[in-house]
Amino acid sequence: MPRVRILDRSGQVLAEAELAAGAALAEAARAAGLPLPFGCLQARCGVCRVRLRAGSLAPPETLEALGLRSLAAPPEQRLACQARIGEGAVDLEAAGAAAAPRDGD
Repeated sequence: MPRVRILDRSGQVLAEAELAAGAALAEAARAAGLPLPFGCLQARCGVCRVRLRAGSLAPPETLEALGLRSLAAPPEQRLACQARIGEGAVDLEAAGAAAAPRDGD
C-alpha cells in the first residue's frame, strides 16, 4: 500500500498513513485520521486543494479536471475530494482555503 504523508509549508511531516492504491483520497484520509480540510466534496469550493510535493496520484478524472480548471489551479495542485491514490508514495501539502494565509499572519 502506498504511503501518503501530509506536510506543512516548511516540509515538516504532520501525519502519514499507508492507504490503498486506487482509493479515493478524501475517504481514505478521513479513515486514517490524516489532517486534510474538506468543504463541498464536489470539486467546487477548492477547500480540499492539495499541493503535490513528491510522488504522484492517479490521473484526474473528469469532475476533478473540471474543478481544477474552474479554480485556475496550478498543475501541482489536486482536489483531495476527487483524487485517487496512485501506486507509489506521495507527499501532499494542504493548499486550499484552510491553508491560505490570513490577514496579519
